[in-house]
Amino acid sequence: MDENKNIEEETTPVEVEQTEEANEQTSNQSQTTTEQMELTPIAKHRMEKQKLIDEKDTKAKEDRKKVEEEAEAYKKSVIEEREHKLSINQQKNREEEEKLYETNETKSDNPWEDVTKYIDFKFAETQRSNDTTRFKKLLIRLKNEKL
Repeated sequence: MDENKNIEEETTPVEVEQTEEANEQTSNQSQTTTEQMELTPIAKHRMEKQKLIDEKDTKAKEDRKKVEEEAEAYKKSVIEEREHKLSINQQKNREEEEKLYETNETKSDNPWEDVTKYIDFKFAETQRSNDTTRFKKLLIRLKNEKL
């Protein structure tokens, strides 16, 4: 601070006026260049275009955020629905398994006879056919393959 006082004491009023005038001239020059830039049609167009781009950018960010929130809500609802269905199916399977164990009594000495009562042989007989084309194709292919 002592140095600033010394400098102020050493400067004369004429020098202070000159520095003030120089500062005013430089500020006036910068204002005129700024005004000239603002007045040019290209600069105006660029500023308007930049403003438009910024507005579109903020709108796009808002839209993206909205879509992400909707997607997150949908994802949560799908997960909740899946868990609900899964719990219902698990409960139903447990109940069916309990019924099966309750009704499952071995009536014969041979356990395979008990197993065969769960197999639908009528369905298996209806699925059989005399069509052997698939079997023939397999044999021909295996014959032609070299081991």
